[in-house]
Amino acid sequence: MSNLRRLVAATLLSAFALAAWAQEAYPSRPVAVVVPFPPGGVADTALRALQPSLQRSLGQPVVISNYASSGNYGPSLLPAAMLADAAGVRFNHIPYTGGAQMISSLLGGQVDFAVFSRSQQSKDIIRKIGRIE
Repeated sequence: MSNLRRLVAATLLSAFALAAWAQEAYPSRPVAVVVPFPPGGVADTALRALQPSLQRSLGQPVVISNYASSGNYGPSLLPAAMLADAAGVRFNHIPYTGGAQMISSLLGGQVDFAVFSRSQQSKDIIRKIGRIE
């Protein structure tokens, strides 16, 4: 009986080994990358800069998709609230899905004031706005 068990075990192991050997090389189809932040942000920009080298090394197209939601209370809200309290004024909080949309609204004049995170600060943008120092 033990010889029969060995034969069955060897046959099953051989079948699994052949199945693994017959698989296609990974990846065998386009690679989808989901960025959980809005387009134009730091994470999106960095990944898009790496996209050509990823495609070359993987040998497959790399498709980048952005899925972001509006952040109701981000790290920029606390400094704005502290400034409003110190100045004795009231600000309207507008939740944006990312820094790119906030900067567009600021440059377009839809909002008068914005608090940037460190990663969103750019000398070019600050120079264009002109009122930020």
